[in-house]
Amino acid sequence: AWPLLERALLQAVDALQAMRQHEGSALEQALRASLAEVQMAVSRLRADRARVQEAEKKRIAERVGRAFEAFPIQSASIQQVLESRIAQELALILERGDVEEELTRLEGHVDHFKKTLSGGGAVGKKLEFILQELHREINTLGSKSQDLGISDEVVALKVRIEQIREQVMNLE
Repeated sequence: AWPLLERALLQAVDALQAMRQHEGSALEQALRASLAEVQMAVSRLRADRARVQEAEKKRIAERVGRAFEAFPIQSASIQQVLESRIAQELALILERGDVEEELTRLEGHVDHFKKTLSGGGAVGKKLEFILQELHREINTLGSKSQDLGISDEVVALKVRIEQIREQVMNLE
């Protein structure tokens, strides 16, 4: 009976391995498609970044202009000092709200995810850690931005990352 059982067992193991290979390939394609969507979102955010910074600069300049109109300063030297100080504060505000660093790190994490995925073997845990880093950068990006369009994109990215996380849980 053993020769028959052995043959059936080996066929079952071969079928299981083939199914796992097929499932793994399909999962890899799905993950790569999701990563492409993340990359497109990062590109949109990068394009929005310049627009948002320019709008913020304009908004603050208008407020400062209205303040100077409401409270005119007679001394040119005092006004010059105030304008210089306001320019410094504006630079600090813009720097605090700049998301370029987070966008660059997001791209780096996406590249690392792809390389890890291509590496083969048991990559599930490593991919989960990379997803944690992606999520952290997205949270930081969202907390820095005051723009509704960027906030919407951040929420969509969080949803996509969570979907990727659910798929990664199926990996070893």
